[in-house]
Amino acid sequence: MAHHQQALEYDLMVRTHFTLDDLGRSLPWRALFSFISGLDKTSLLWQQMHQDRQDEALWESPAVLPQLVALLVDELRSMQYIYTASHSEHAVKQPEPIPRPGIKQKKADVKRFGSKPVTKQEFETFWSSRKED
Repeated sequence: MAHHQQALEYDLMVRTHFTLDDLGRSLPWRALFSFISGLDKTSLLWQQMHQDRQDEALWESPAVLPQLVALLVDELRSMQYIYTASHSEHAVKQPEPIPRPGIKQKKADVKRFGSKPVTKQEFETFWSSRKED
């Protein structure tokens, strides 16, 4: 446990505002043992002691829930868009994904030219006229 002392001290300070200097005075040994045995997988001590099981800690991390909720909302919006687009006579705007930290969003100022795809014949006419130049 001596090589995990920093992780224990960190968890103790962050979660209880005690330090190992308080041990034996304002922090009884029994309370420290209870604290250690009750640590969850997101604690630094647990992660250092179980380095082969880091994926378990990730699933219990508070950071994963907002990502999953954003993904779920994006999927529901996409399903709604597909349904609406297939049952509508008018063009339906595709939904934007919920912004996520660290992921660049598509730029709204992208310029698009034309309103529909070019037909094969139009392209071939354009291409053949270009080759002659």
